[in-house]
Amino acid sequence: MATSIIPSRATLKFARGTSATINGVAEVKLMIPGDPTPNSGEGRFVAGGIGWFETPAHGDILVVEIQMPDGTVVDSYADSDVPVENSGWYIPKGIGYVKVKPLSLLGFIPSGLQLVVRATKAPGEPEDTFWFNVNWGKE
Repeated sequence: MATSIIPSRATLKFARGTSATINGVAEVKLMIPGDPTPNSGEGRFVAGGIGWFETPAHGDILVVEIQMPDGTVVDSYADSDVPVENSGWYIPKGIGYVKVKPLSLLGFIPSGLQLVVRATKAPGEPEDTFWFNVNWGKE
């Protein structure tokens, strides 16, 4: 459902989330604000985001999905045409974060859905805290 609609005018908004890892996985869920009625036209134009673990390690991975409140995946920023072991992004240890920008500059997520950022620690790494900032706009 992430489309490439660039609004004529959108006000920049920031949102953030944090999560401790449980069994090596941290998950941040951001509910998209607004009227959740289908075709209401409300939602957020996503301009990208940045995520990092408090203690980065080689092999930390990030996956971003759009889900319904019940957890059903509606869309994903991961490439489903590659094997699952090649899906998502590594978080480079040298810089310690990954920055994501949609190719078309903005993507639209309707209200009532949620942006889910799942970060997985490299195997053998201790539990950690994941931090995430998202840049999005409201029309």
